[in-house]
Amino acid sequence: WCASTRATRVPADCRVASCTKLMMDESSLTGETQLVPKTTEALPPTSAAAGPTPVPERHNLVFQGTLVCSGHGRGVVVATGVRTEFGKTHEDMKDVEERKT
Repeated sequence: WCASTRATRVPADCRVASCTKLMMDESSLTGETQLVPKTTEALPPTSAAAGPTPVPERHNLVFQGTLVCSGHGRGVVVATGVRTEFGKTHEDMKDVEERKT
């Protein structure tokens, strides 16, 4: 994956391999309205009891469907389709029943 223009939509979940002032709009995934700076630095280790790092704190990953707002970067694809964070959310939501009125 390579993004060099503003408003580029990320096609898959990717680990950031290189970036320069990369700022992402992740509101479609997290609901957060603030732009998220991205980095190539590794995430700090978490304990098994703490569980995985929450999506908004994964500053070395970019996610399918989010938008580049400024800067540019390159990344290595780590998940596609239902294995992405969007895909996981979709799978979780499809099992929710609509309440009948």
